[in-house]
Amino acid sequence: MSENEDTDSTDVDVKSTTSRLDSVQKSILRELVRKHKHIVESKLTNGVWVERKKKEWKTIETEFNAESLRSQRTAKQLKKAWENSKRIAKNTVLSRTLSFDIFKTILNVN
Repeated sequence: MSENEDTDSTDVDVKSTTSRLDSVQKSILRELVRKHKHIVESKLTNGVWVERKKKEWKTIETEFNAESLRSQRTAKQLKKAWENSKRIAKNTVLSRTLSFDIFKTILNVN
């Protein structure tokens, strides 16, 4: 083995299996995102805002892990969980809207 070869296995990007957020953890995440919404939900994407968002997610990570006794989560995991919950909520609203529109069409209601 040469000196230039990296033998440190901690650099390997391996997906770890973590359990899903439970209802208490989801509630904690919702409250933290609400508290930091002005930054993490900002539509601005320039370099300064990207860094601000990363720092804000790290703050959310710290606050989440201080409140959640079950498991520790990274900023990346929390951000992904938040994006997934937003997607699910959006799809639920869309599904209900489409169902209502179909119902109105069947009943021929304007």
